[in-house]
Amino acid sequence: MTPANVADSRNSSRKKEFEGIEDKPKKQIVRLKEILNGLGMTGRLSLDKAKAIRQKRDLATELGASLFIGCALRDSLSARRGSRCV
Repeated sequence: MTPANVADSRNSSRKKEFEGIEDKPKKQIVRLKEILNGLGMTGRLSLDKAKAIRQKRDLATELGASLFIGCALRDSLSARRGSRCV
């Protein structure tokens, strides 16, 4: 995905999150706090907390991808034995 496509994807998801409340700043703030709370940011909102959450999510994504690749490789190598990676 090119950087422009990523930006378009992010903008479209933002539009969906705030659909129907574009002209209501207070409701946008409430919705944003709900989203951040769902991601694990509790208490006082800060950029440091947001960065920590993003790092955890990026790491989890990388680990998930590497586990998926590892399972796929193991499955392809052990296809004759009938074992599957769960």
